[in-house]
Amino acid sequence: MLSKVKGHSGIKRLLINLVENERLGHAYLFAGPEGVGKAFTALQFFTFLSCPNARDGEPCGQCHVCQTMANLEFPDLHILGPGILPGHEHQRTIKIQEIRELGEFINYPPMQGPYKMVLINDAHLMTTEAANALLKVLEEPPSATLFILVSALDGRLPITIRSRCTGVWFGALEPGEIAQVLQEQGVSPDRAGMLGRVAGGSVRVALQLSEPEAWAFRQEALGHLLQGIHAQGLQRYAAARQLIEAVPKKWKNLLYTLLEYFAIDLLKVSMDPDARVVNEDFLDQIRQAASTERAVAFARGLLDLDRKQVYNVSLRAAMEGLLLGANR
Repeated sequence: MLSKVKGHSGIKRLLINLVENERLGHAYLFAGPEGVGKAFTALQFFTFLSCPNARDGEPCGQCHVCQTMANLEFPDLHILGPGILPGHEHQRTIKIQEIRELGEFINYPPMQGPYKMVLINDAHLMTTEAANALLKVLEEPPSATLFILVSALDGRLPITIRSRCTGVWFGALEPGEIAQVLQEQGVSPDRAGMLGRVAGGSVRVALQLSEPEAWAFRQEALGHLLQGIHAQGLQRYAAARQLIEAVPKKWKNLLYTLLEYFAIDLLKVSMDPDARVVNEDFLDQIRQAASTERAVAFARGLLDLDRKQVYNVSLRAAMEGLLLGANR
């Protein structure tokens, strides 16, 4: 079933059963960590629904429908949000005008497939006005229309939106599943296995870290982070400065991911020194740094860091606050 989707066997079985039992709803929210295949699963499911030759949970992959879906050119597919369509990689918000255009798209019946299909990636980026406009659509959806909203931060979506979608939770992928994807991308088996173990269950992170520059950044960033946690006095500010200076603009989001993984590792090891961690190659240093008080302080500091970034506080100032809080 949907064999191009790695892992998530339960979700794949659920989606196919909904179709086979004619119980498919009109709106779903695919939630879970970043980089685990939520949007890709949605597109593969849309392809299965539209392919006239689909069998046993698999689209044929050869027909005109499958080819146009693969190229994101299928006329009954509408995509909003960053990260999928060319030119939208750095989109920061989903605005009301885009929802209005969506309304025009679903007003007409499907042209080639059984459904008009809408994928809203990073749905939490909708402005308040856009979310309110989408809510009206979800309250009275046209027939033969299927919505899939995708979000790693579904808690930021209005409860009114979430309540009108059937939630589907995607968990982290297993290291072996990630390694398989990397090997298909040409990464050697040994390196793919290692990257699969330190990627936190995310194919996206693993693919980033497969680049030598990104891997070097990870090593340097975690080194500065551990140094900053142990530092005293003005050395803490120096560690924060060194950490920020090590961050190329394109790796800023990767830095936040590394901080999240580190916070989880710190919490785990503070409770169980033998716990399985993401940053297994830094386990000895994490054990030395781990204490319940420090782990809780770092986790709180990370939440504050996220809030400060929303209000455009400088990254350096935010990182100084994070290390000051954790240095105890």
